[in-house]
Amino acid sequence: YIPGGPFLARGGTTEYGDQEDLREVILPDYALGRVPILFREYLAFINELKQTDPEQARARTPRTKLDGELCSLDAEGQVIPNYELLIEGKLREFYPDPQVAWELPVIGISWDDAQAWCRWESQRRGYEVRLPTETEWEKAARGVDGRYFPWGNAYDGTFANWSGSRPVYPQMEPCGTYETDISPFGVQDMCGGAS
Repeated sequence: YIPGGPFLARGGTTEYGDQEDLREVILPDYALGRVPILFREYLAFINELKQTDPEQARARTPRTKLDGELCSLDAEGQVIPNYELLIEGKLREFYPDPQVAWELPVIGISWDDAQAWCRWESQRRGYEVRLPTETEWEKAARGVDGRYFPWGNAYDGTFANWSGSRPVYPQMEPCGTYETDISPFGVQDMCGGAS
């Protein structure tokens, strides 16, 4: 739950690379998931869609231009995350169990795919599920006081999953791994990882 009211928004950078001015923005109450949508959640949608529209399910399966499809099929024909592509190199020493891939934030989907998941999830829950707006995302991540990061203003490469957080090539890790990457509202992984 993110209570309504004002917050100090930092925004991003302008098209010229300048930092936007700090400004006050007022938002109504809203709710946001504690972590990004996981492969586990998204692939539940894909596997259900596969039963009614296999072509659309295949088109919405996570993929990147570099790696192609980020999923494979298990023995029963269910779409599963491809551990071999998602956890590479020395990071496998941290996460040797292939089941960890289910707990990664889903990547390799389009805005349209995310919207389709939201419609599906809305039907399952019985209320509207949608993507947050840019300002909703920022408030949930930074709180109301204009801080730079979810935890405050100090930069430390080990506080979130980004370049420099580990002595290995940076890649996604299971949601909630970096306990410092948590906002004043309890939302995790908004600074590093899939962001």
